[in-house]
Formats: sequence, C-alpha cells, structure tokens
Amino acid sequence: MLTPNQIYDHRFMQLVKALLKMASGNFLYRIPISDARDWKDTLGMLINKTNIRLNTMFNEIKKTRVYTHPQIILLINSKKELLTHTDENHQIISKELIPKTLNDLLSVKGRKIFSKHWYKWDKKTLSCYDMGILDFRGETELLVPLHIQVRQSRALLEDSWYYIFGFDPQQPVPPLRTKEQDTLKTFPGKKAKNNSKTIGDFLLAQRVHDALLKHQTSSIPSLEVIASEAGASISAMQKAFKDRYGKAVLKYDMEKRLEASTFLLKESDIEIKEVSKNYGFKTDSHYISRFREKYGITPLQFRKKAFFNKHN
Repeated sequence: MLTPNQIYDHRFMQLVKALLKMASGNFLYRIPISDARDWKDTLGMLINKTNIRLNTMFNEIKKTRVYTHPQIILLINSKKELLTHTDENHQIISKELIPKTLNDLLSVKGRKIFSKHWYKWDKKTLSCYDMGILDFRGETELLVPLHIQVRQSRALLEDSWYYIFGFDPQQPVPPLRTKEQDTLKTFPGKKAKNNSKTIGDFLLAQRVHDALLKHQTSSIPSLEVIASEAGASISAMQKAFKDRYGKAVLKYDMEKRLEASTFLLKESDIEIKEVSKNYGFKTDSHYISRFREKYGITPLQFRKKAFFNKHN
C-alpha cells in the first residue's frame, strides 16, 4: 500500500501521468531520469522503452508509408519570442506553462541543442533547417520528444518569422524542400570533403539512429534489416551514418547496448543472463565477451565494483 508521501511525490506522479497517457493511446511522453537512480528511475526507463516500442508497433500497422502531420506548430520571431501555437487542447504544452519564449517550452538539454543549431544555421542561404529530436516540457514536467523542423518566412522587412514544426520522432517526416536546398552541402558544423553530405544524408543517418534505438532491447539487427527500415542501400546507409556519428553502424549499436546495460547492472539485481537477453544478446557468453572488450572487466565484476563504490 502506498504511503501519503508516495502518493504526493512529484516523481511518482510523473510515472502515473505517463501511464495515464499510455492508456489513452498517447505514446509521446517520456519520463525524465533523475540522478537518484532508484526504483522510480528503473520503472521510468522501462516505461520509456515500452512507449517507444508501442509507438513503433502502431506505426508499423499502417499499410502505407505516409508522412506524419505535425503534432504542434509554433511561430516565433528572431528573438525566439513565442507569437502563437496550435496546441490549443494542451496535447503537448502543459496547462501549467504560460510560455513567452521558445526556451520556456524546451528542456535544459533541448535549449542547448536548439541554440547550437540556431547559430550554425546560415539563414541567408537556407530557409529550412532540421534540428533533430528535442525534448519539450509536457505535463508534470514529463518530456515530449519531437522531431523539429524550422522554416523561415521573410515576409517582413525588419524581422523574420520562423515556423517550428514538431513531428512524432517515431514516424517519417517530410523531406526539406527549398530553392536553397542545394546550397547546403554539409551536415551542420562539419566541413565536407565533397558534395555528398546533403540534408538527405543527415536525415538518413537520423533514421538509422532511430531504427537502432527501436531495436535496442530486441535481437541485434542485421545491416540488411536496418537499411530496409531506413529506406536506403547498405552502402549509402553506412556512409551517411559514419559521417555523422563517426562509427560504423553495428559498432555504434553494440556500444550503445553495452552502455545501456550498465544501468541495470548498477541499479538492479536482475541476473546477468536476463540483462544480456534484455539487450538482444543470444547468449550471455556473447554479452560477457563483448562487455569485457569494452570495459576490461566482466558484467559481474562491474556490478560488484559499482556496489562497492556506492556503499563506501
């Protein structure tokens, strides 16, 4: 039975709110993970992964692959002041918020990412920009990840307006199409050796990354499966992904699985073979071997070391 303190605990209410959203068919919300690393964080992580998998499952039910409609549209000026938005029913923006600027709607990490891309964006030559996935602040401070595209309007003489489109990150977004599109020859912040690193490559790498995230708690996918889900050839997929993330697709996937598994090793008493199975390894010996290659010790040794550090 829950104690009064648990009932009114802020983090516990985040878990409740996320479950209520799931029950209503809304799988967009994500629970922020705190530094406490306790049972609430473990449960929050599992709920977040379940949300991703359910959202993906419902998207795959569709017979035809169509581009999703924006979950929200915002209008801001060059100072990032919020002029208006389409979320009248508060499906994304919390009723508790009275936002004056775009930053009021973003998480701390989301603000940093947006600001970084905002100042790298050459607005004189490119009218559209893909910001990637940013976390918005939802109800009870839950996080709502949205795939953000920004389009500039130069209808005004003294200032520009910017339309911000927020899409479900688990669904395909429309490609950026502008007269200036051909002028962007590199990923944001990178110098290109040739003209192959276009916006299309950037979005392809993002689709591959999303596919890897979707499969992280299931069997390790082959390059053929990932390429099929990303809608590209294996060679094009590998090149675009390595240009953006600096590593081969399967090597990146393996590292992220191992990194994610350390959380369960440190914060739970789940058996090693179950941790292995949870992150897609066919055998625990394969998991242990890969873990030792990366960290220099076995998962069991890692767990014992983490326990010792935590209690000393």
